[in-house]
Amino acid sequence: MKSPVDANWQLEILETVSSTQDAAARAVRQNRPIGAILARRQTHGRGRFGRKWSTGSGDSLTMTLIFRDWRDHPAPYVPGMALAVACARALNMRVQWPNDIVCEGRKVGGILTEVVEGIPLVGIGVNLNQEVFPEEIAYRAGSVWQCRGERLEPEGLAAWIFRELERLPEITAWEDLDSAWRECDETPGKVYVDAEGRTFVAESVTREGSLLVDAGPAMIELRAADAWFGPDR
Repeated sequence: MKSPVDANWQLEILETVSSTQDAAARAVRQNRPIGAILARRQTHGRGRFGRKWSTGSGDSLTMTLIFRDWRDHPAPYVPGMALAVACARALNMRVQWPNDIVCEGRKVGGILTEVVEGIPLVGIGVNLNQEVFPEEIAYRAGSVWQCRGERLEPEGLAAWIFRELERLPEITAWEDLDSAWRECDETPGKVYVDAEGRTFVAESVTREGSLLVDAGPAMIELRAADAWFGPDR
C-alpha cells in the first residue's frame, strides 16, 4: 500500500497542536505538500464518538495521515483499517474492529477517519510511555511500555508504520486487506453495543469490513458508525 509520505508529500512534525486532524484539514484546504502531520503534544485531540485524546510531550504517537489517493473513494474507512494493521505489525500487537490496536486485552491505540474535500484524513493515537492512566479508563487502556517494557519515540514508531504500510499489498477495497487483517484480528468473541443499547457477541469481520454479530435467531452486520466495543462509548 502506498504511504502518504514520499518524495512529493512530506511528514510535518509540530511541537504542539490542538488536533493533528484539524492541522491536516488545513493542509488539505491550503493545498500544501504535506502527507502526514505528527505532533509531539496534542491538547484537544479526539477519537470516535467525540472521545477526548490529549497527550503530554513524548507520551504518545499522535499523527494524521492524508490519503489523497483515496479521494472520493466509496469506502474511505479502509485506509484507517489498513493503518491499524500496519501499526499492529510494527508493534507485534493485534487489531480489534473497527480499528483499535490492542495488547493483552488493553487498548494501546486507535484510529479516527474524517473526510475533508473528499480525502480521508486518518488520525492515529498510540500510547507509548504512560505508566498509569486515569481511573475511569485504567481497566481498558494500556501503553507500549506497560505491554512490552519498551520506551519508544513517536518519530521512530511513525517510521516503522510507514514501512509496514508499504509492505501491505496494493489496496483498492476491503477485500485486498482482508487476509492481512485476519492474521492479527482479535475481534471474534468480543461484546459490542449498538446505538439502541443492544449487546452482541462478535462473530467476525465481513469481507466488506463490517462487523458480523450473533443476534439470536440470525446473524446481522453492523457498521463502524453504529456500534462500539464494551459498555461505554
